[in-house]
Amino acid sequence: LVTGYTSNYGDMLRQMLEGDLKIPVLTGGGLALGGLEKEFPADFMKKVVFPASRFSFEKNTARVQEFEGLVKKSGKVPNFEVAYTYDSTRLLQAALDRAGTTDPKAIFGAMLGLMPYEGVNGTIRLDENRDAILDLHPCRYGPNGIELALPESH
Repeated sequence: LVTGYTSNYGDMLRQMLEGDLKIPVLTGGGLALGGLEKEFPADFMKKVVFPASRFSFEKNTARVQEFEGLVKKSGKVPNFEVAYTYDSTRLLQAALDRAGTTDPKAIFGAMLGLMPYEGVNGTIRLDENRDAILDLHPCRYGPNGIELALPESH
């Protein structure tokens, strides 16, 4: 397990490669931001597993393509962090529309009525404490970018 800030992943992965580490490595989701997969051999990166949202590996959906187009049009680079903000904003707008008022309790009730909510990053759900449950999957870098590390049935 590799923990640290996303900016430290490169150094940590280099040390593992230099030490000829042969076992799979679990890192944080920051690896899904991209860039490091170009610095390391593909066979090494296939052993590095990290959590990623559907945005990272389901690029051909209409929802993701629309989001990427909007973000690129604004001059920004689309990534899962921007997608979380986008999903949250769209959910809040849908709740406002459904509530028909700016009353916070009505908006929250409307938001609960929209659960589960399908966003760019995947399905948004709330637990019994009303905390968001992230729709994350174990992923790795493959020949075509980010891919599931395990088949969907697991």
